[in-house]
Amino acid sequence: MRTTTVLLLSSLLNTLVYGSELANFSSRRTESYTLVCPPEDTEYNTDEDYAGAAHSLSKFSYGGLGTTLVEKLRDESTEFYQDVVDYLIMFQCDLGEASQRCVPENSSDAAKDWEGNCVVSSDYTCPVGSCERISNCYWKPARAGQPREKRFGDKEYHQAEDALFNWQDRESYIGSILQFAVPGIAAGFSFLFLWSIYFLGRLCCCCMWNSCDQCNYCSPVPRREGYNICWEIRFPVSLYFACLVGIAFTGSLAYIGNEDISDACTNTFHYARALVEDSQLFLSRARIPLVNIDDIAEDAAVDAEKIFDDTDYVHETADEIGDAFINFGVVHQQGILLSDSQQEYDSAVIKFQDEIDPIVIDIQSMLDTLENDLYINVEEIKSALSSAIDQIDSYQNETRTWRDDIDDAELIENANRTIRQGAVLSLFAFSLLLVTLGLIGVIYSKNSNDSFMLYFLNVAWMFCALLGTLAFLLGAVFLCLNVFWHDACEMSDIATADFEPFLGESAAAGANACFDGTNLAVAYNVTDQIDFQEKLDKGLAEIEDVNITAEFEKVTAPLNDLQVMIEDITTSALDVLNDATSMNHQFCPFNDTYTKSSILEPWNENTGKISTTWILNSTGSYGDYARIGAENSTEYMKRIYSVAGICIGPSCCLGNDCATIAIEDSCNGGVNCNYPCGNVGEKIAYGHVDYLEGDLIEKKMTADLGVKCPDGYSCPTGEFQSMGHSLTLYDLITTYGINVTATKDDLVNLTETKVGEAMDEIEDFLCNMDVSFVGKRYNQVEKEFCETMFGGFSQISGALWAIALLLEISAVLASVLSVRLRGVSEDEADDYYGGVKSLRRADLYG
Repeated sequence: MRTTTVLLLSSLLNTLVYGSELANFSSRRTESYTLVCPPEDTEYNTDEDYAGAAHSLSKFSYGGLGTTLVEKLRDESTEFYQDVVDYLIMFQCDLGEASQRCVPENSSDAAKDWEGNCVVSSDYTCPVGSCERISNCYWKPARAGQPREKRFGDKEYHQAEDALFNWQDRESYIGSILQFAVPGIAAGFSFLFLWSIYFLGRLCCCCMWNSCDQCNYCSPVPRREGYNICWEIRFPVSLYFACLVGIAFTGSLAYIGNEDISDACTNTFHYARALVEDSQLFLSRARIPLVNIDDIAEDAAVDAEKIFDDTDYVHETADEIGDAFINFGVVHQQGILLSDSQQEYDSAVIKFQDEIDPIVIDIQSMLDTLENDLYINVEEIKSALSSAIDQIDSYQNETRTWRDDIDDAELIENANRTIRQGAVLSLFAFSLLLVTLGLIGVIYSKNSNDSFMLYFLNVAWMFCALLGTLAFLLGAVFLCLNVFWHDACEMSDIATADFEPFLGESAAAGANACFDGTNLAVAYNVTDQIDFQEKLDKGLAEIEDVNITAEFEKVTAPLNDLQVMIEDITTSALDVLNDATSMNHQFCPFNDTYTKSSILEPWNENTGKISTTWILNSTGSYGDYARIGAENSTEYMKRIYSVAGICIGPSCCLGNDCATIAIEDSCNGGVNCNYPCGNVGEKIAYGHVDYLEGDLIEKKMTADLGVKCPDGYSCPTGEFQSMGHSLTLYDLITTYGINVTATKDDLVNLTETKVGEAMDEIEDFLCNMDVSFVGKRYNQVEKEFCETMFGGFSQISGALWAIALLLEISAVLASVLSVRLRGVSEDEADDYYGGVKSLRRADLYG
């Protein structure tokens, strides 16, 4: 019953999981899922309604003492029983089949991991299309990357039969049991031999009374000189009566032992029936969520589609942002170096990878789960659910058959209890009758020592001698059965500790779950196979409390810092330029200051100023601050800050005037014209050119970065757009953040949809896979079998040994008293004692 229940549960899970595309759910899993279930609100059969008398053993029951005596007689270690179990595994193992290491990969015996891949050992590779087989009686479980081990040595398999069943070898298992029969068999046949000798001797003594003095010891005729009334009559009579009481007591012990067996049978049937009821409840609880999921699966798929539809942007935009960072770094490498902003740029990249990527992965995983595991596979899911529901219904019907079988077996057992009781007590009842007949003979011998009832003693000793021998032989058989029973209980404890050597690793996972409290769904990895609920739950746990806006701000903050650093490219250049244009030196009397907004059109900054206070080298006259013609800013700056020289000798010119220019007058030509401010003017011109280059770099970086968009620019630049980016880096990230936040809200709210209902039903199904009730019922049945029933059987066995000894003693006493309590006839007196007158004691009670 227990094994059948385990296989039933395993088959149900296999149908649900491996019968559909649900088996592929775990292909992307990288870690195990821990199933957390709410407290149970429905209990299995608690036995509270069961108060049968069978639960209370008689206070005169000594079954516990009997089992203790058997344990002490057996006195074997756990290692002994482990060896016996191992030999049993080896004995039943079909080496021809079990030793085959590889099986077809589509076989149910193929060893695969939870992802459905063949397990590959390090010491052997199976041919293409085949896998290592799961563990069996020959092979231990296959472990990936490790050598595969045989369960036992090949030589041991061939020794198993002799180690178990060679009855001639005391070291074999059967030999170790049969040795317990030796004392009983020896005692039985020894007594039978002695009684045979005695019986033959007594017959001979009847014929040779006068010719053989030794015949007095076994003569059927009383002693000539009579007997001591106290020690030779009353004492053996008292012992005989004590044997009668002892036989009655042993019979009562056997009766109580038989009642213990009946009680154990009653309890066993109750617990077996309870196991069926628990199985029915288990199946009913498993069926409800499956039916509910089947009903809402299609609606859940529709709701799932609404959530994941148009969400390709999640991974596509994430990839685009990664590319945008790379392209920005490549295009604006010079600007990053000029602005010394490499750290801020790297920080933004790292922040996106560290803060946003995990969120994106969780969200994408949930979207993939909704699409691939639910929406696409909805028909396969419904097919698997339908098959599982049909199997549950089939198993429900099967459990009803089990219930009927148990009821029928209990009726048969109840009907045969009287027969069993009669078989157990017949020996004790017949023995009690015989000894009682002998006692009647003793009683009637007081009134008439030649009463025919005195012959009851002869009947008693003859049959007691035979029954004593029979009781010894039965005691030997029962003792062997006791030892085997005890061994079976010890070995069952070993078997239930780990079923893998008996059932193989696949079935053993379910069987072990029944005994170690592991949820059956966890044992068979159903939590990983039917895992869209688990993956959605895990994803929700990751993103539900995440402030995505704040997370994206961690990325945009370095971009803002980067923008500040970019603006420093022209700031520093402008500061250098202003230092030159406002130096107000004797030879360079500049007093002009420019801003970023005016430096590109410097004439606007100088509006209101009529002319320079210095003579321009280019014209030989004071310069006009106004723009001349279409000159550009560089030409303007070069003209304005090209200062005339100072004459330091006789040969100087100013324009076309070379005659009137005196020393220390302004000049712009001649051999002796010195230009103390010439370098400054050139540096201002070059500085302005550098500023313009920096300004171009700055504005292009700003335009592509997107924190702000510079006037007159398209953001992003055409170059950045040509790389596939229609938005600036900043806008790409912020827009992505807004969209991800909306998608996240949809996912968080999916618990309010049919998808959420399906998730709840799956969790309910998984949590209902608690099969600890099987182990509980097994332990209850084992207790009845190995304690109550075994104790009752041990008590009967002990009673057999006791009555065997009592019967032999009663036979001896009856034989003695049958002589001592009888009188002597006149014929016997004439034949044996020389006449009646010579008989000194004819009436022994006179």
